[in-house]
Amino acid sequence: MSLNVSSNVQGKDREHSLKIVAWTFSACLASYLLLFVVYYPRGLESGDNAYKIQQIQDLRESGRTDVLYGLKEVDPRHEFYPAIYPFLIESDGSYHLPFPFQLIHLYRPFYALGGLAGIVALVLSTGIGVLILGYKIIARQAEPSRGAPLLMVLAGGSALIPYAFSAYEHVITTFCFLAAAYFYLFSRFPYREILAGLSVGLGLFVRAESILLAPLLLAGRFLASGGKFRLQSDLRFALTTGILFLLFVGSNLLLTGHPFGFRGKAGFGWPVIADALYRVLEYLWLREQPYTTLGRATPAVALSLLLLLQWQKAGEEYRTLFLSGWAYCLAVPFLISVPPAAQFGERYIMAAYPLLILSMLPLTRSNVRWQRYGLLLLFIGTTAWTVRGGLEHLKNARKFREGLALIAKEAWAATGSEKVVVLRNRTLNTFYFHDPEKRTYLLAESDADFHRLIALLRTAGISRISVWHTLLRGENLVSPQGDTFSFAPTLVPKDFKGRQISSRAVPFLEIANYEIGPIP
Repeated sequence: MSLNVSSNVQGKDREHSLKIVAWTFSACLASYLLLFVVYYPRGLESGDNAYKIQQIQDLRESGRTDVLYGLKEVDPRHEFYPAIYPFLIESDGSYHLPFPFQLIHLYRPFYALGGLAGIVALVLSTGIGVLILGYKIIARQAEPSRGAPLLMVLAGGSALIPYAFSAYEHVITTFCFLAAAYFYLFSRFPYREILAGLSVGLGLFVRAESILLAPLLLAGRFLASGGKFRLQSDLRFALTTGILFLLFVGSNLLLTGHPFGFRGKAGFGWPVIADALYRVLEYLWLREQPYTTLGRATPAVALSLLLLLQWQKAGEEYRTLFLSGWAYCLAVPFLISVPPAAQFGERYIMAAYPLLILSMLPLTRSNVRWQRYGLLLLFIGTTAWTVRGGLEHLKNARKFREGLALIAKEAWAATGSEKVVVLRNRTLNTFYFHDPEKRTYLLAESDADFHRLIALLRTAGISRISVWHTLLRGENLVSPQGDTFSFAPTLVPKDFKGRQISSRAVPFLEIANYEIGPIP
């Protein structure tokens, strides 16, 4: 009788504990949706996302992956196309934007349904998916409510609240990583290893470096279990990811001639050891700008190192999360020779964030009150820091996009009926990506390039152009990501012979329309 009473009490306690986790999940979800409404990316996209949108539009219009370029006949080398290396890659005589065509095909139906809103809806869904998977892992605990604060940490930093609206594909890979770890380590679903492999495969098609997670999960579980092999389980996982990797490489070879696609053709090269080691430190902490490294943006990841104090008691699954998560954070900046950008949490390694956060679940089991509540205070403090930085990032990005939209409206009005626009600063190509009139935009920053372009335009029979020049200078021309840009010194070279038809200054821009005449 007493056993039944004890069992019933434990069942009720667990049910109440699960309700606390569910309430926490609901609060995080509501906050996320509210921020989506408040900070939805209105205005014009810039940077990488604008290039990807243009790639989708070109694909929809032509059915091909190479860029559409109005002056292709007279400028076959695309010297004046409004993109510069590494955003324009030559491949067998054709020119392409460097983003994975698999990613563009993934975005394409969502863009067709709702434009940018459709892509953001996809990102929103995967962000919510991270929360759901975190909830399912926490709910497996004997006392789930003790792990509930980790949902708050996930919502605060793992590509959910602060990050979901800028580097979109990195949110998708974050979901893929956690899905792979969930199916590989926690799920009881039949053939779960195949689902784990499919999750890694989806991440691979979005970001090529995601394939690293497969060997890291395998090696992490091998080490976490003390050197035990699970032949059937590991073989299914390895075979699934291997087949998808071969499909990825084969499709890239077929369509681009390089196993890693157009980005691979850019040729990043093998890492120099000293540079790679310093880059690892930069990605994790050393970069000076606040919120731009994993440690500075999401300091909760440092708390996962406390797991080393309870290594033996932690359990194989959580030791695997810890090992594979940290290994990914070290391997990616070491192997990929791309310097860290001034973006929130350094996007390349944010995908491992949920693995590191959920690896701390064993720390929440402590019955020592000061340890449990001390950890809770650390979770709250580090999450508040992360959300503060994320909100700052979102506000800046929204102001930048909305500012671009206002400038574009006046700039297009000043351009009038002219169909060819010559940009004197490469930052202005953002307007090319969004122009509803589909004008031909060309880039000529130096005076020598400007004169060569005018000669090409005359050869092509074009007699009228609009020239755009930014009034911003040097340190003033800074994107929300912190990038600065070069600029031409004047609207047109002093020895330019064209006849000015009209001119107008709009916010931050000087615009003039010219008659350049026939071939001399």
